[in-house]
Amino acid sequence: KYFQRSIDLNSSLLTDAFTFAPIGLADILLKEGKKIDAEILLSRSLSLCLGEIQKGKQDDEFRMNVAAIKAIQGKKEEALTWMQKAIDVKWQEYGLAEISPWFNNINGDARFRQMINAVKAEVSQMRTKSEQE
Repeated sequence: KYFQRSIDLNSSLLTDAFTFAPIGLADILLKEGKKIDAEILLSRSLSLCLGEIQKGKQDDEFRMNVAAIKAIQGKKEEALTWMQKAIDVKWQEYGLAEISPWFNNINGDARFRQMINAVKAEVSQMRTKSEQE
């Protein structure tokens, strides 16, 4: 309901690579068995994110959204690859990935846990350093 409302209110949905509502709605639609509708939303979001990455944008959100899309689609290897690409550009929001249902298909994988733990350690070091200054 909320993802659909967000989509309905976003007049730039077809060009806004930062919107994640279609990814969330697609995840729900897949769980409801509405595969075609879900794939339309996922492919549109994927295209927007990849377009931004191809333009040279270094924003981690685009890479994590691609990882989420691939995870939702059940493409585990691709999802993990994109998650690493997000980490490579300094993605740090590990808490979201740990609780998001979008990553349910990969969060049991040892590589997912290793990546999350590495990011946690890096964030912890940054926190400690900032507290010492």
